[in-house]
Amino acid sequence: MSPEQFSEQTGQIERLRARISELVVTRSRSPIDRKAWERACAEFHEAFHELSFPGGPSMWTDLVAGGPDGIEAAVQFLESNPYFFRSGYMQQETWHRLKRAPLTAKQARRLDLVAIEYLSRPIRREFWDMVRYARLRGTDALWSDLRELLTSEDRSLRTRAGWLLLARQGSPVKAWVHTELVLARYKKGHVLNVCFNDRIRETRT
Repeated sequence: MSPEQFSEQTGQIERLRARISELVVTRSRSPIDRKAWERACAEFHEAFHELSFPGGPSMWTDLVAGGPDGIEAAVQFLESNPYFFRSGYMQQETWHRLKRAPLTAKQARRLDLVAIEYLSRPIRREFWDMVRYARLRGTDALWSDLRELLTSEDRSLRTRAGWLLLARQGSPVKAWVHTELVLARYKKGHVLNVCFNDRIRETRT
């Protein structure tokens, strides 16, 4: 499935969801209006299972079984960076499934590049699932790329690259970030600092 085809599928999910939001306002007006809303809900849920993953439910089942077609669909899914209802939860689960999947060298490298793209995106729930995947399955090329990003002029990019390198060495970087966010919110005068690159140890051999 091409990225364009999958994008059209996920667009259909959002259109169906928008239709539910439209009809929920008038569902109490009459039995006919309620039926229209119920029909829209049924159409959305039926379509969601077919459209939310490349190849549909059969490809998801193949991924869960460790099959090559399902694994390729999962890589494509993450490469497409979909954004639709519950897409964050699905990306979390996909990263989790791929942690133990039998990837080809090319697929592993493609996922490296997806991980690097995450560093420039808004941080959502699936970010830390990507970090856990990278810690286990990141290639030598990924860690080399991240080391280079430590010298980036973009502070956010070098900070997040550092987070992955810290996670690789076993540091509780997610907890450190959370602590900083809490202190910045509740401790008067605290200056937020989520860059911990001075804690990165030398490259492992």
